[in-house]
Amino acid sequence: MGGLGIYLHLPFCARRCDYCDFFVVVEGRRPASFLTTLHAEIAAAGALRAAWSVDSIYLGGGTPSAMQPEEIAAIMAETRAAFRVAQDAEITLEANPEGVTPESAAAWRAAGVTRVSLGVQSLRDDVLRPRGRVYTGREALEAARVLRRCGPEALSFDLIAGLPGESPESFRQGVGRLLELEPDHMSVYLLETEESGKESALSDAVRAGRETLCAEEDLVTMYESAVAMIPAAGLPQYEISNFARPGRASRHNLKYWTGGDYLGLGPSAHSSLEGRRFARPRDMAAWERQVSRGEPGSDYTLPAQGQRLREALILALRLTQGVDLPGLLARNGLEKEESLERSLRELVDDRLLEHRAGRLALTRRGTLMSNEVFLRLL
Repeated sequence: MGGLGIYLHLPFCARRCDYCDFFVVVEGRRPASFLTTLHAEIAAAGALRAAWSVDSIYLGGGTPSAMQPEEIAAIMAETRAAFRVAQDAEITLEANPEGVTPESAAAWRAAGVTRVSLGVQSLRDDVLRPRGRVYTGREALEAARVLRRCGPEALSFDLIAGLPGESPESFRQGVGRLLELEPDHMSVYLLETEESGKESALSDAVRAGRETLCAEEDLVTMYESAVAMIPAAGLPQYEISNFARPGRASRHNLKYWTGGDYLGLGPSAHSSLEGRRFARPRDMAAWERQVSRGEPGSDYTLPAQGQRLREALILALRLTQGVDLPGLLARNGLEKEESLERSLRELVDDRLLEHRAGRLALTRRGTLMSNEVFLRLL
């Protein structure tokens, strides 16, 4: 992907959603020193990375739209002052419907935001409310209309398939209503719980029998309805969970899947630069101490060569175009091992992977069973 991507973690939320396992801080507990520390971290990182050209900036969280528009503008100004940001850089801000007004949407656009990712998740009030979402389906649709009138040029919607109480029919209807608003991008995520390594309050409730997840066949039906409806509306699928109009794929997220370089700033943010991986602590006070002392993020223990290849292959296989395996090996300076060749042959024999136009790709069945495919590759 060429240029550097910057991720800024703004962790503040009005409430914590019960399916969330990200590092978040309930808004009432925001330390007054947060912005000062973040600005210091941006300035210090820019001084170290002065030669890099930045072509994507992603403000995630948390709920970045919970911050004041002037705070978002100040963060963007600091980032542009510290880094060489390309004129055509993709600049994404995550927003929740309750934070969208004509004034905030216009202010984000004025600050240089080019793309808003709106966390809709569902359009059913009885699905949203128990999860901790603080808006209605009608308010989510109105927020989308406001962004279309007043906000940045590109609009993306996030949906979660499989939330308790959602049915295949209500999910399909929700997808249809959002497509009527002609988004540029849509993400459809399958609800993740402890079975996929995600620990959350919802996971605890499922284990205790207080919540029941939807049946697996219903989850498959929801996903397949999205895969059918969204491309038919002009947004081809380009990744397991993502669909976009031509030219509107997420430049920033593509860096994760293709091994691009990205720098994470803010508490809990992760980075991958020139083969080095490091992260900031998932603790506000520890992050502030680290930044104030001028300390770098903590390095990961890098896996061995064979494991690095498998990780890179798993990320690349998320893309519908598949992966050029010889090219992947060459870019990463790695060699294919016999054990990996055996795994790939078995996955092809099981009709989970296929060779397509010289590339290795998930089949339709493999996409539906991608967690199993990736576990077998690991």
